[in-house]
Amino acid sequence: MVTSYSTLEKILEEKFDEILGAQRTLLYIKKDDGSFESIKTNESIKDVEIRETLNSYFEEKESVQQLHLITSYSSDQTDINLSNKNIQLLVPLVYEGQLIGALVVFAKKSEALYSDEEIQAIETVSYSLSIGIQNAKEFEAVQKEQEQNERIMESISEGIVVLNDNGSIVDVNKSFQNIFALTDHEVQKIIGGHHSFIFDFTNEQGNVLPNDLIDRALTDFKEIQKNVRLRVKSKPELWKPVTLRISLLATKKGKITSEAQKHSGLVMTVYDRSDEEE
Repeated sequence: MVTSYSTLEKILEEKFDEILGAQRTLLYIKKDDGSFESIKTNESIKDVEIRETLNSYFEEKESVQQLHLITSYSSDQTDINLSNKNIQLLVPLVYEGQLIGALVVFAKKSEALYSDEEIQAIETVSYSLSIGIQNAKEFEAVQKEQEQNERIMESISEGIVVLNDNGSIVDVNKSFQNIFALTDHEVQKIIGGHHSFIFDFTNEQGNVLPNDLIDRALTDFKEIQKNVRLRVKSKPELWKPVTLRISLLATKKGKITSEAQKHSGLVMTVYDRSDEEE
């Protein structure tokens, strides 16, 4: 499955530049504001002109039903001039009834025209490109969301531990690492481990608590807030007085039923109370 624009660029090179002998191919993505953007990071002046031509051409089209592959030598080429840019094919890329990009195919290196069979093959590949663009867009959106979440995690002064619905640790932030004086290597060792193998709890009198605080939140769907002493097992000498808050990470949308109450994990927030005790 295509998951990035660089993968799409590789497909273009293999399918068009090498197999069909095209001088060049350009792939443009339609952005949310309706304008087109090349997947190449560096555009030449001519590439910018082509992008502006596409913006004007597609802006005048009222529906995707008006869109079809056109060639520089087709009889219906009345509203866009391709030949003066050495372009032979313009292929609109449509996904689920929406225009999401455009493929520009330059003339062949041999200067021969594309045959009907080659044009048909290009149209077939363009369908795959449309799916690839959609996948790449979704992948990029997920990446941006992850990066934003990471920035938020690192900006929080309290210790944060993210657990999945099995109770295994997915991530910790820098503040948690600092509270328990963990090295980067020690952090990597606890990622993926089950919480019962990572943490120990006592009450404020030092009595060991059953390690089911997290399990209760996972099964009862209730937030838990408790003053405890907590340690990471790999640091047995370092007990920290903390206020522990365990809350659901996310719930599934839908009707309030037992099935809909399933969640994707927990967030464990650790408020260090060491200064208060001193």
